[in-house]
Amino acid sequence: MKPAVRAELEALRLRAYGPAPDIAEDPAALRRLAELESWARHRKPGPEPEFDEESGPEAAAAASARTVAEEESSEEKAAPVSNTESPPERPRSFTAALGRLSPRRLPRVAWVAWTASLIAVAALAAVITYGLVNIAPVAVSQGARQIATLEPDPSLRVPTGWFGAGASSHAYRFFGLTLFETTQGMYGSTSGECLTMVLSSDLPADEESVRDGFSTAGPIYSGCRVGSFPATISVGVDSTSPLELRAQFPGASLQFIKDGDRIGVFLGTSDAD
Repeated sequence: MKPAVRAELEALRLRAYGPAPDIAEDPAALRRLAELESWARHRKPGPEPEFDEESGPEAAAAASARTVAEEESSEEKAAPVSNTESPPERPRSFTAALGRLSPRRLPRVAWVAWTASLIAVAALAAVITYGLVNIAPVAVSQGARQIATLEPDPSLRVPTGWFGAGASSHAYRFFGLTLFETTQGMYGSTSGECLTMVLSSDLPADEESVRDGFSTAGPIYSGCRVGSFPATISVGVDSTSPLELRAQFPGASLQFIKDGDRIGVFLGTSDAD
C-alpha cells in the first residue's frame, strides 16, 4: 500500500476509533474507510486505491486537535490562569496528536488498573521462572525393556497365611522365583494390593508346615501399590538368586510390576555396568 494511502487509512481509523470519533457524521469518510479496510484485508487484484485528500492525515489531526483543546479547556477551568503564561501549544502533526495519548493522561481508575495489570504479569512471570529453574527433570525409566509377562499359575499354591497370602491369592513362577499376592507388605503397608517374592525352594509344602509361624531360608521381597503407583519389586541377580535365574540373567537387575492380574518383567543392567 502506498504511503499516502496508508496514512489516509490510519487517519480514517483515528476518526472512527480514536478519542474523539466523528466519522459517523461523514458518510463519505465512512464509505472510504470501508473501501480501504476491505482492500487492505483481502488485497483484491487490480490497482491500489488512490489517495483522497479530504480524508487524509489532516482530517485526523484536526479531530485530535479538537480533543486536546477540550481537554486543556477543562484543565484551565480547574486551575488559576496566569496572565503571563503562554497558551499551550497545539499539536501540529498527526504524530504529535498521538503523543498526547499516554498512560499519564488516563483517568485515575484506568491508571490504577493498568498498573495492577503490569504487576500481575510480572508476578506470574516470576512464578513460572522460579518453577522452571527449581524443578529439574528426573528420568523415571532407564530404557529397561520388558522381557516377559507373567500370568497366574493355577497349579501353584501358596499356603494361606504365609507372609500374608490369602486363600484366593494368585501366584506366579519365574526362573526359580515365586511371586504371590498379599493384602499387606513386609514393611507395614496395608494398601490391600501387595506383591511378595521368595525363592521357590523356600515355599512351604502345605499349610500344616506354617502353623508354627513364618520362616524362610532365603531372601524375601515385597512391594505394595501406593495411590496410582503399582506394586513393584526390584532385585539384582546375585549369589543369593536361584541358579536358573543366574544362568539366564547373570549380573542383571530385574523389576516386577503388577498390572491387574498380570506381572510385567523388565530387564536392566547390573550396578557394575
